[in-house]
Amino acid sequence: MGLSERITSAEVYRILNPSLRPTVVRLRTDAGTVGLGDTGVSYGAGTEAMPPLLAELLRTAVLGRPLSARHEILLELTYGTFWAKRAGSLFAGAVSAIDQALHDAAARALGVPLHELLGGRVHTRLPVYANGWYFGQHSEEDRLTAARRVVADGHRALKTYPLVRQDEEQRLRHPSPARWDSALLRSAIDHVRRLRERVGDDVRLMVDLSGCVPRDHAPELLGALRDLGVEFAEEPFDPADESSLHWLPAPAPVPLATGERLTGLAAFDRVLRTGAVSILQPDVCLAGGHGVFQSVAALARGHSIRVSPHNCSSGIGTAHTVQAAAAVPNLHSVETFPYLSAVPGYREILTDPLEPRIEAGLLTVPDRPGIGVDLDDTVASAFLVKRLKERHI
Repeated sequence: MGLSERITSAEVYRILNPSLRPTVVRLRTDAGTVGLGDTGVSYGAGTEAMPPLLAELLRTAVLGRPLSARHEILLELTYGTFWAKRAGSLFAGAVSAIDQALHDAAARALGVPLHELLGGRVHTRLPVYANGWYFGQHSEEDRLTAARRVVADGHRALKTYPLVRQDEEQRLRHPSPARWDSALLRSAIDHVRRLRERVGDDVRLMVDLSGCVPRDHAPELLGALRDLGVEFAEEPFDPADESSLHWLPAPAPVPLATGERLTGLAAFDRVLRTGAVSILQPDVCLAGGHGVFQSVAALARGHSIRVSPHNCSSGIGTAHTVQAAAAVPNLHSVETFPYLSAVPGYREILTDPLEPRIEAGLLTVPDRPGIGVDLDDTVASAFLVKRLKERHI
């Protein structure tokens, strides 16, 4: 039937794994085609609010519509729901998940990989960096030892958080700028220095600064990261604080990356106009879906800036990120969490996740129809929270 297939039902799942608790959706059509989407809001406050919001939007604009109407559906969600204009993370995440699921279902209905609907694949293998390798490691020495194991496993790039701590549930606790002091600055620099010594000079290091660095300490911290060969420093300032990006000298002491918490094209445009950012990090699960993601990538290309997609949710989010990144000429790298499955209590919801396929820091883009992965119903069924069906009038 192809794009004339009509969406007849939807299932919403809230995955209660340690550290990450994403909400995902599976659409079904009258021909039996499915489409998967991920809301991206998988940590911090708000994960409990996502399922009812997503269900409301599915009832409002999706059920009963043909796959050919996916652009019209997104317009209705954006302009017909009032709150989607200048949307925050919750609303933008719900809209993004719907957009993803519609694209996945459309690609499956046509029998093509999703990247064929995004302009076509320009990368067959994607450079990736490892995040989440530190889960379960509470001492500094344990973290450094774990980093060495990551390199031994063949990963060529990894990201670290020198300013955060982990709680007992393996969640990152970001510091408040109100609690900042010079000791925190020194410990952050020391952590990155010791990490560099442990993994060697050939491994690419990315540093996430959690959006909490005060201006008076930013030059010293960023300069130290430059001297330690850090590839990029992510979110030194609050992501809403564009004035501090304007304040930084050009070029910044170390390349800056930002964008994981930005929604909508205009927000990325404002950040680009500061001239301080070298790498944009749109999240296809949060920024507004595939259309916004590809527009952001094109906008970045016009400024000679590369894109490194933020990706921190379920394996469905990874699969969509991989398909989106495959169609981006100005790709820097893709964020992955290849060690989540090692966290005690973790339950894999996919029959064929992509993370185990990483080899030598590269991930081959699947060429199966859609995003190339499927839900494992024997696991996912335990997390089902909403089942919606088309209403026949």
